[in-house]
Order: sequence, then C-alpha cells, then structure tokens
Amino acid sequence: MFIGRPLAARHITDGLSQTVSIAEWVVGPGTRERPSRLGSDYRLRGCFSDTASDQAAFARACSTLSPGDIQQFSAFKGQIWLDGMMSYTRNNHTLPPNWPSCVAANDMRATTAGSLHPGGSYVLTMDGGVHFVKDSIDPLVWTAIGTRSGGEAVGDTSF
Repeated sequence: MFIGRPLAARHITDGLSQTVSIAEWVVGPGTRERPSRLGSDYRLRGCFSDTASDQAAFARACSTLSPGDIQQFSAFKGQIWLDGMMSYTRNNHTLPPNWPSCVAANDMRATTAGSLHPGGSYVLTMDGGVHFVKDSIDPLVWTAIGTRSGGEAVGDTSF
C-alpha cells in the first residue's frame, strides 16, 4: 500500500475491506547472541529463482531454518525503522504470518508479519477494520489480501 505516492480509494480495486494496509510484526531483541525466531532476519544459503518450485523451496528453507541453510542473520528486525528501508519498516505477504523472515543470496526476501499472540496476528485493512489472522490462513488468501489490485476474489470469511 505504501509506494511513495498518495493513493485514492479508487486505486484499491480489490476492495478496501479485502486489502491489508498494516500488519503486526515482532521487533528483534537487538543482539546476535539472542536471535528471535520472529524478530530476526535470516540469510539462507543459495539462490532461488522466480519459478514456482524455487519459491516453494525458499518457503520450505525459511520455515524450517535448518542451521546448515543459515549463512548469517540480523537480530535487529524493526530496530532501525527510522531509516525507512523495506526490511526495516514493511512486511510483505511472501510467507504467512508468524513464519521467520528470510532473505536469499539473490535478495529474494520474505519479511513476515507476526506477533506474540497465540495462533495469529492482527492486521488493519484499508477500510479501517482490524482482523485477527490465524497462522493457518491459506497462503493464497494471505497473498491476495496483500495486494490492492491483483484481481483475486477473497470471501469475507477467508481471514
């Protein structure tokens, strides 16, 4: 939703109530000695392309966080929000809420929403509604509510 220029309601063709504007996320603890599963950004080994199979492999690697796949990490997710860079201030809908945030060598990035609430996290939609999104949300629905004009049809009870 935040693209560096103003948007009017007419630009949100997927519907104001079906488009997430802000989501919770967990801020990192700020120390490399105490990484947080949700508050740290993990760098995975290897590159992943835009193919469906590589995107699925990226999601698997990020969700399992096998120690051999982790090259380095930043324990500071959200700590330097004032810089305004995407990974410091904005999440994307690449992976569902409460998954770890990961980046691959070719800069494929999943900066996830999340919270310390059991079972999910809260989002604010463009109509001002606040919704609790379960961790078990269908990944296709999560992706759909993250776009403003993708043309996806999402039912009112999908999230």
